[in-house]
Amino acid sequence: MVSTKNMKVGMRLAAAFGIVVTLLIVIGVTSITKINSIKTAIASIVDDRYVKVRLAFDVRDGVNDQIKYLRGIVIDTNRPEMNVKRYDQLDEATQRTNAAMKKIADI
Repeated sequence: MVSTKNMKVGMRLAAAFGIVVTLLIVIGVTSITKINSIKTAIASIVDDRYVKVRLAFDVRDGVNDQIKYLRGIVIDTNRPEMNVKRYDQLDEATQRTNAAMKKIADI
């Protein structure tokens, strides 16, 4: 077994430098691996999950609009001309909601 007491100073420095370089390589490889896994996770979030969440918000907003227009139709029976406008708005909100639902189903 080689003892550090019997080694020359130059050899000790070279061994220490070799250990430091080896540790730097290990840290570098580990860092690159972790950064690639983070990049993959971020790509999954941005390209897949965020799109679905955004579409779910669109569906929620469309349903809320439908509820609002239906409530107005039921409450405001004295002005049928306003209800014609609300029926058109309801139809538009329903189409938007259905389009968002279709996009979610296609993903």
